[in-house]
Amino acid sequence: MAVAIEMQHASRACVMLDRERELAFWKMHFVHSTFHQPGYTFHDYEPALKLAYDAYLKYHGQRVEDVVAQLRDVFLRDHPRSRLDWLQVRGIVLAAWQRLQPSD
Repeated sequence: MAVAIEMQHASRACVMLDRERELAFWKMHFVHSTFHQPGYTFHDYEPALKLAYDAYLKYHGQRVEDVVAQLRDVFLRDHPRSRLDWLQVRGIVLAAWQRLQPSD
């Protein structure tokens, strides 16, 4: 499923993200990622990845470092029983956000 949002003050009119394709990528590659720890499954990481995609669309054009504090509050509120702590989630968000950046 592709998701798009209209940007009001950005140089690009629209940002597109195929969330299902991105989730499929991480499902196949999470065990080789820098954030993976033994004993965790894709199911553990999926909410953090979805948070990253939602944030990328909402805050596109901003630096992830500038919005990460807001994302912490959202994740802790929405996923109080997560096996992941915030530092793990932050690493996942950064990895997913970096993958979405256009290559120069």
